[in-house]
Amino acid sequence: MASLSSQPDWDNEEVKWESPDSGKPVYRLYSLITNNHLYTSDNNEVNTLLDSKAWTIDNDGESVFYSGGDKNIYRLYNEELKMHLLTTDEEEYNTLPDHG
Repeated sequence: MASLSSQPDWDNEEVKWESPDSGKPVYRLYSLITNNHLYTSDNNEVNTLLDSKAWTIDNDGESVFYSGGDKNIYRLYNEELKMHLLTTDEEEYNTLPDHG
């Protein structure tokens, strides 16, 4: 299987953050409709999406990493691309339109 970095339109932006070894668990879900992943630490969001039957949970329901430390991780959604963006860059978050 080819990696995303070998595919057109994907650029390697290097490491943007490191997650701690403990803290609040972050889960990854997969949408059967949009074929995209969603990362969340909100258990209610996990349960609601799984109940919808349009999402499955990856990693056998275990967290994929932990959230903690002194950097916020912002999640934005692009309706046209049907894709989420995670960023620790507050300027990027504030610059992108419709961030809520």
